[in-house]
Amino acid sequence: MSICVRYTNNKDDAAIFVNEAFLKIITNIDKIDIDKPLDPWMRKIAVNCIIDHFRKEKKEINIRLEDNAYEEIGVENEIEQLIEQEFIEDILSQLPPKTKLVLNLHYREGYSHKEIADKLNISLETSKWHVKSARRQLRKTKIAN
Repeated sequence: MSICVRYTNNKDDAAIFVNEAFLKIITNIDKIDIDKPLDPWMRKIAVNCIIDHFRKEKKEINIRLEDNAYEEIGVENEIEQLIEQEFIEDILSQLPPKTKLVLNLHYREGYSHKEIADKLNISLETSKWHVKSARRQLRKTKIAN
């Protein structure tokens, strides 16, 4: 459920996506490869449900960074990292919905630009542009502060 909450930032919507994902998992139970871990396969189905919804509804998807995005190094470093995480999360919240989605799929979910382009029906160059645009905005905002 946490992956769905990360994309929607809304527990009610996340619950709907979890239910939809489990329905797809159950209907595709015969496609499970018992030699591979189940969790990544289930996560991919959940992410695809959200992408399908985004594609259909064109709604903004708020992407949140996980609380444990940074390694624990020490109390002082942890506090600095939390401040940095909040700063990055604030910048991400200002990005256009599609840019946030592409950025999250690329960096957090590990999708290639080709996979993102195929899933979102955009060109490969558009996927790369969204990532570059987000990185440029992050750099610009960081320099200003």
